[in-house]
Amino acid sequence: EDIVRQVLDLVPFRYRVAWSQNCFVVKLLGSRARGSTLAGHTAPLNGVRFFPEGDRLLSWGKDGVAIVWNLKSGAIVRRFDLGGNVECAAVFPDGLRIATCDPHGETTIWNARSGRSLAILGQRRTDVQVGVAREFRHRGLEVSPSGDLVVVWGPREHAVAYDSATATQRCVLRSGPANVGEIFPDNDRVVLGSIEEMASSIWSMRRCVRLMTFSAPFVDWVEHVAVVAGGEKVATVHFDAQLIIWDVSTGEAVHTLGRSSLRWMDQIHSLKAIPNDDRVVVSSRSELTIFNATSGEMEHVFVGAHA
Repeated sequence: EDIVRQVLDLVPFRYRVAWSQNCFVVKLLGSRARGSTLAGHTAPLNGVRFFPEGDRLLSWGKDGVAIVWNLKSGAIVRRFDLGGNVECAAVFPDGLRIATCDPHGETTIWNARSGRSLAILGQRRTDVQVGVAREFRHRGLEVSPSGDLVVVWGPREHAVAYDSATATQRCVLRSGPANVGEIFPDNDRVVLGSIEEMASSIWSMRRCVRLMTFSAPFVDWVEHVAVVAGGEKVATVHFDAQLIIWDVSTGEAVHTLGRSSLRWMDQIHSLKAIPNDDRVVVSSRSELTIFNATSGEMEHVFVGAHA
């Protein structure tokens, strides 16, 4: 199957990319690079992200490798052999650094061009054994828009915010195990989806306090979150395929779209907010759907063999 796992083409970059859960390559789309393929991984990919200028791409996968690509030439700028499954990574806003997380509990900040390690966040777990590494690995990380904060979350630990310049722990967010998160544009707040609470919460990384919790009866755990309309709203997607739009000023759910009101009947794979807009894009196995977070209406549906 060729299932697209992440919606990336939401900004006016020169290139568009496609990647899938079971694929080892990244495909370049559009007139500038039609038919081009970036082949460098030997196991399925976990994710890809553009650099700010749009001419480089970071990919990472289950082969223990993260790669920085030059999209103009298709060449590898830098290859990071990290060992183990690289489940999450992020690009800093300055385009000079990247961050990766490994199965042993460490998050490393790297120079994206030289490949030099700049800082290590967290402590390496020496008690990790083959077959149980998932107990300690991170599920995700995000870098703040200013680049001074890195927040890391995982399935067995509280989320932690680090100062990227000093590599020191800024704040422990007592959120319990989390599986998704996204930082607000204000460089302070982060929304985290909790596994235990079946809810999502907004935290202040500078004050180390929970500001708000979004919860509703009869919903499953949170699989995806997105900050919408510059931070005025938060969108969450749940395991039972419900899409909920929350008002950040009140903490109330303003729109709830379930299977009965949606076209998709299979699992939702990604949720992305369109920058500087009040719309979100949801991808499932066969469709990309654009929703208006203000009206709650479905605006566009793009149907393909596999979305």
